[in-house]
Amino acid sequence: VNFFALFHQMLVMVLLPLVIGIAARYALGVRRIQQVQPVLPMISALLLYALALGLVAKAQPAIAHNLGWIPVIAVVTSIICVVNLVVAYLLARALRLDEANSRAIMFDVGIYNSGLGAVLATINFGAFAALPALMNALLNMIIGSMLASYLGGKPVTQEGAEPLLVRRVTPQVGAE
Repeated sequence: VNFFALFHQMLVMVLLPLVIGIAARYALGVRRIQQVQPVLPMISALLLYALALGLVAKAQPAIAHNLGWIPVIAVVTSIICVVNLVVAYLLARALRLDEANSRAIMFDVGIYNSGLGAVLATINFGAFAALPALMNALLNMIIGSMLASYLGGKPVTQEGAEPLLVRRVTPQVGAE
């Protein structure tokens, strides 16, 4: 894999949408952006799902040929997901952050978007190479949603304050 070609692909896939988004925000103005902002997570989720479906459809022959690897990929990506969440939480606690901030850091670090990895893997290594990144995206959503539901009703105490009930988190798919 050519480093410069991969770097160029990443710049195009990351910087181009970022620049377009900043330009649109500037051109449309704050009021118009605020009007459409409630639907942006749904649009983002739909685009991510379309991307995932397209990549899986392209990889279908390779997936069918390598079905034995699916459980291995699922187990490894589950472990990676859980380890990311646990390490992020423990590091935040080791830095003596309060429970609410530790939980926020846990989700911010532990759950991430692997769509870029899936696209770059497909382009540079073939359709089957995108499967771990796609599996990671799926398992991030599942494990993150389960953890958010579990922690949603757990009280969070802040130093010198009465226990607070953490507001229920409704996962916004595609907003990772």
